[in-house]
Amino acid sequence: RDQRSANILASPRGVTVAPDLAWLFPFNPEPPLRRELDAVVNLRPWPTLHPNTGHLRSLVSSQFADAFPWPLCFGKDSDSAISAEVAGTISHSQSFDPSLVARTRFALVSRFHAIIFAIQAGTPFVALDNTKKNIFLLEQIGLPWARISPDSSQHLFGETVARAFRELTLDKLRDISADQQRKAQYAAQTFKEDIEQLALTNRRQRARLTFRFRRKVRSYVADSMRSIATY
Repeated sequence: RDQRSANILASPRGVTVAPDLAWLFPFNPEPPLRRELDAVVNLRPWPTLHPNTGHLRSLVSSQFADAFPWPLCFGKDSDSAISAEVAGTISHSQSFDPSLVARTRFALVSRFHAIIFAIQAGTPFVALDNTKKNIFLLEQIGLPWARISPDSSQHLFGETVARAFRELTLDKLRDISADQQRKAQYAAQTFKEDIEQLALTNRRQRARLTFRFRRKVRSYVADSMRSIATY
């Protein structure tokens, strides 16, 4: 999904760098004329980092009068609890609801795919995370600044949110989404054609091997029959 990862692989056969296929998710909501929610929060549980949820809650409340949790994952890696805690509520969706991010004025996210869905919905966002895949994604789409650390100050958070409102317009986000969709579609189509060509080549190779094997068997049988007749 990014050039840095491709450089690590350094495959002699080459590595194709392409956007995540989530950009092709059939998620193209038409934003309502008036977005009814002030903000949505999608935060994943950090396996090695234990953020101060009270601090995160204070960041959210400093900029938004109301926030609603927007969980993407459920079960083992559920982000429902931490998203609800930081949003300041105990209620949350029991299943993934893509319409939430299209009905809100702002999204505070930490999951990779939450960033993609926010962009597809044309919703200004800030990524609250330091994972490499999010850093690489934001660099790839030209928004490296749209990310802050979970322990950032209230002042920095406020500045970043204000910049997101100014610069992440509906038209800009739609342009980013359309560009990533085109690249992902091209990569998916190319990959599909490569697989089909490889399958065709393998079928032809198997057919040739089968023909040669059968010819050798027939020759062996014929030679054996002649030997028996001579004997």
